[in-house]
Amino acid sequence: MKLDKNSLIPILCVATGRCCIHNLVILSPFDIFRMGKFLEKTAKQLFEEKIITYRINQTSFWMEPMIYSNEEEVCPFLEAKQIEGKDKFLCKIYEARPIVCRIYPLKYDKEENSFLRFFPAEDRCKECIDFDNFQSTENFLNSGSVPSLLEDYKKFDDLLKLILNQKFDLNGIKNNKEKQKKFFEIQKILYETYPNNEENFSEYPFEKVKLEILAKIY
Repeated sequence: MKLDKNSLIPILCVATGRCCIHNLVILSPFDIFRMGKFLEKTAKQLFEEKIITYRINQTSFWMEPMIYSNEEEVCPFLEAKQIEGKDKFLCKIYEARPIVCRIYPLKYDKEENSFLRFFPAEDRCKECIDFDNFQSTENFLNSGSVPSLLEDYKKFDDLLKLILNQKFDLNGIKNNKEKQKKFFEIQKILYETYPNNEENFSEYPFEKVKLEILAKIY
């Protein structure tokens, strides 16, 4: 079901933690930057300490950063707390949580630039689907600061399309050592550089990163 800002959705989080188990959280460089700032770690440390790792997207053959979950596939930032005598499962980095987590259980359609109700996610989080308490899509997304963060994500996604159009993916760099070198340099610039200890940016320096990457792919 496609949603507009006035669509009503029956979502009321009761902190069961189900959304943080067996769930793949792919990260943009903006997500990594916010997480690093919140945890007071550099992007490099996030990877070295295996807080973040990579997976290969089977469609684009791009190496995508993701939160590293343990063998039980539980998010490392999920913690149990007793609140008013009840077990609640909360996010340790809630203020800096990735955009994927902020929109859950909705799904974002990049091609249509729209949000959808994602019923498999709702089935997983049945306790949080409350048909007595509907809220508008706009209010739900605003509560997680999604509109402003989505603008950042779109800028990143446009840059990623440029990179992939130049065949900088795991298929495109086969048997080309020069291109392989550039591919891993691009990955490092995009995901593993900011935040760092040398430049105290308050926000991810997207334009700086974009210029560095474009200089390598053209």
